[in-house]
Amino acid sequence: MAIGCKWIFKIKHHADGSKERYKARLVTKGFNQAEGVDYMDTFSPVVKMTTIRVYTKSIFNNKFSIKDLGELKFFLGMEVARSKDGICLYQRKYTLDLLQDTGYLGSKPVSTLMDYNSKIHSQSGELLQDITSYRRLMGRLLYLTHTRSCITFVVSSLSQYLTNPTDLHFKAATRVLRNLKAAPGQGIFFPAKNNIVIQGYSDADWATCLVARKFVTG
Repeated sequence: MAIGCKWIFKIKHHADGSKERYKARLVTKGFNQAEGVDYMDTFSPVVKMTTIRVYTKSIFNNKFSIKDLGELKFFLGMEVARSKDGICLYQRKYTLDLLQDTGYLGSKPVSTLMDYNSKIHSQSGELLQDITSYRRLMGRLLYLTHTRSCITFVVSSLSQYLTNPTDLHFKAATRVLRNLKAAPGQGIFFPAKNNIVIQGYSDADWATCLVARKFVTG
């Protein structure tokens, strides 16, 4: 089955919201593919942001003349704030645009990312008529995890249902949006002086998955 394509037109903005330039991109409609029909296995590459930056810089140095634009303030939807105490990375504009596009900019914020009294699984609820809206939302939330590590577990859990998302899965995803509304400018702070202490934990919930009876870690 041939995969279609479409043109995507977008306006790139500066950090202050003013227009920088117009962009056009031809993309394939990979979301039209169905598991078991167009493909059998999936592969999700995991790449660190540091690796991407080093590789990109190497390519640019070899093919283009690089101009120093000064200290980084805005890059690929990420904003950078510097002070004598350290550096803060956040995606406030990206988060506000996400809330605006999904219609949740005026929603009532919630303090938790999940409703811990409800247990959703792959068979919860009724199948969505428009599954692309759920897939598009999860893709944008995944990009937000670069500076909002607190939503990583919830977004990863909801990404399990991309093949056949239901209304309850979508409702759980919109709760994440309402949580983001409470603090759209939250990000990651890297202090200038810090004694590194690595801490780890694993909270395993035995047989939490109601379908596979496997444990879920957090």
